[in-house]
Amino acid sequence: MAYETFKVLIIDDDPLILKLYSKSLRAQHYEVIEATNGAEGLEKAFREEPDIVLVDIMMPEVDGYEVCSRLRTAPSTADIPIMILTALEGVAARQKAYEMGADDFVTKSGPAHNIDGYIKMLIKRRILAHTRSWLAELPGSVAADYSLRARLTAGLPLAACYLDLDGLADFNARAGFPEGDRILWQLARILQDHIKKGAVGDFVGYYGMDDFIILTTPERAESLAQSIVQSFDAVMREGSGGLPTAGGFPTLSIGIVIVEGNQALHPGQISDLGRSLLRQAKAEPGSSIRVGRLS
Repeated sequence: MAYETFKVLIIDDDPLILKLYSKSLRAQHYEVIEATNGAEGLEKAFREEPDIVLVDIMMPEVDGYEVCSRLRTAPSTADIPIMILTALEGVAARQKAYEMGADDFVTKSGPAHNIDGYIKMLIKRRILAHTRSWLAELPGSVAADYSLRARLTAGLPLAACYLDLDGLADFNARAGFPEGDRILWQLARILQDHIKKGAVGDFVGYYGMDDFIILTTPERAESLAQSIVQSFDAVMREGSGGLPTAGGFPTLSIGIVIVEGNQALHPGQISDLGRSLLRQAKAEPGSSIRVGRLS
């Protein structure tokens, strides 16, 4: 995508700031969408699918921190780059912005045209992340980490499901990598189908190699995992799409981490337990699910 086609959403309650930055960005061939408050900005972010969001912090009712948090917890906007554009300075404001999911923090004291370089850097980073998440257009690891952090920060009910295909390397050695990629693609489609049928707000992402993640609610996690395993095993038993059957197919292991309570947790604690549960599941024959809790 060429720079001149990038779509920038600017959210600020100061009309002079909106005019200044909109004029500068349009002169640099960006498409600019304006929003005069946080609620309007969120509505336009979900509807217009911008390539990047520039948002002020100090706004009435829905401030910039809340905008960041809600964009990060919504699957459709979880990986959109967010730049805080504010008159505030200091470590505390900057730190809180990053905790709520912002990618960059730029003060309004500099010339408006200077933000062009920051915008291009953030969009390039997103493009690179997406080149590693080609499977059925699933979000990649960057979006998954953003969404996990945002849900923890917001204190939302959380279950993180870590999925791993067992035996894919052996299958690739027997049948070839294109056939292994077909299995990965089939699993990605199964995950997407189950998420679409479920609760609004569920997130599914591809971490790379043979690893996936689902973020959902604690009450939904186990039944969702069981349904996914049943669908995947059924597809593999049928040898869907003419896949080679000699030597068997990969199986699916899932480690589910249930976060109980709103206590502060680091994402690393969740992923560590998830990987431990995956190892337990992989030790069992066939597809398997293990559940653990952090409280």
